[in-house]
Amino acid sequence: HATLRCENRIPLFFGDDIPRKGGNVVCRTTTATNIVNSCKGVVCLMNHTLTQQRVQRICTDGVLVALYFVLTTFSLRMGNLRITFASLIVIVATLLFSTLDACLIAMLGELLNQVLQYGLTVTTPMWLVPPAIRALVLGLFFYVARKFGIFSPARKPVLMYAACITAALCTT
Repeated sequence: HATLRCENRIPLFFGDDIPRKGGNVVCRTTTATNIVNSCKGVVCLMNHTLTQQRVQRICTDGVLVALYFVLTTFSLRMGNLRITFASLIVIVATLLFSTLDACLIAMLGELLNQVLQYGLTVTTPMWLVPPAIRALVLGLFFYVARKFGIFSPARKPVLMYAACITAALCTT
């Protein structure tokens, strides 16, 4: 853990020391904590500092997008009917994180699925809407249920099933 004593220097992410114009040397930073700490009072390459929680949330969202894609890829197709477990990722993201995270995970996962299976076409945005609607419906339901104190997934799983069925009906 290196302490940083920087004035008029820009911290970089990969630990390289690169001189700037005017002879200033860029700070050496090797960990996310050092990056966040070095941005206090120092000119940064970003407009805002990324806290450790934000970095973890972005990484978790990326993993959930990949898992959404995998679960969408391995689905049962019978004619026009497609059975997939990708909505489980949306439910988990809505419960653990925010509705916005769940929408982003669902839309990016479906975008990845559409582009890699069918290519980028005119109808691609149309296929991104149903997963986002599912996340919005679940997020709205969980928000209202938490606000009024009627929801506990462990005690009342029937409400969770009702929310999932309602979200499925809205996207069908």
